[in-house]
Amino acid sequence: MYMHPCRLACLLLVLSLLGGARGARADGVPPPVRARCVYWSEGNAAWQGRGGAGVALTNESATGLVNPAGLPRLAPDAQGTAWAGELGYSSDTIDRMSLTVYDVAARRAGQDWGIALGFGDFGKSEAWYAAYGARCRRDPHWTWGTLAYWPDLNQVRQDLTWTLGVQYAAPLPTGRSLITWSAGAVLGDVTDEYGNLPGSGRHVNLGAGLTGERWRLGVDITDAFGATGVPGAANVGPKWQLGGEYSVTPYLVARLGRSDGLPTGGVSLVHEHLALDYGYWKMAPPADYLGLMSIRYRFDW
Repeated sequence: MYMHPCRLACLLLVLSLLGGARGARADGVPPPVRARCVYWSEGNAAWQGRGGAGVALTNESATGLVNPAGLPRLAPDAQGTAWAGELGYSSDTIDRMSLTVYDVAARRAGQDWGIALGFGDFGKSEAWYAAYGARCRRDPHWTWGTLAYWPDLNQVRQDLTWTLGVQYAAPLPTGRSLITWSAGAVLGDVTDEYGNLPGSGRHVNLGAGLTGERWRLGVDITDAFGATGVPGAANVGPKWQLGGEYSVTPYLVARLGRSDGLPTGGVSLVHEHLALDYGYWKMAPPADYLGLMSIRYRFDW
């Protein structure tokens, strides 16, 4: 029996959600982990500035990383081009984290699909990722995507891990300006940034968003069912991430948010195809803060 890829992706995600909600076993022992990957704690500075909310929002060059289902919605205003997307470079300002990410995300115009590639250097570990996303033909409001992580071949950890994501977006009948509401979900397996925790597990991120002509609002719940099963780990949830951004002028975008109750913020300076982003995240003690810088280049080929 043939099943449409969109329906299959949604079915797999729903089944995984039901399984992820159980979390640990009845005896309190976390379930075994079949696959692990480096936990990508940062998308880019724009994502960080709005509190890390991005599961339901197309997220520039980091779209494939945050939710690959957003790839078919990249650069919607690019018309008459074969490819549209962004090149991105991100780096933090804390030596302890030593985070650097290079990524590219592109949408194939007129064919409702997109791809992304990226590389992250975390000081003690490195990893690559590749993502693919497509729009459902029977209902274009739905998109789905998948992401594969794999560590550098020189690393001890060489597990390949798959992530699955879905999004739904539709316009609201406001009558004045175009406002789009969206929802999304992502399923994946995680460890901490350096891969030194005794284990981790399947996690589920859920999100919702609103997008207007000059603004965006989003809210995410990361590790919604608390299923990672590593007490005290940074990636154990559930955690709320919410925030928004507003285009003050065509050259300046401001962002505010909260990530797990801690304030975030940021700005972007934009000129034609080039954007310079800064994102700030007030972290819990003993850490002070995380400041992330990103450079994004928008291309239309």
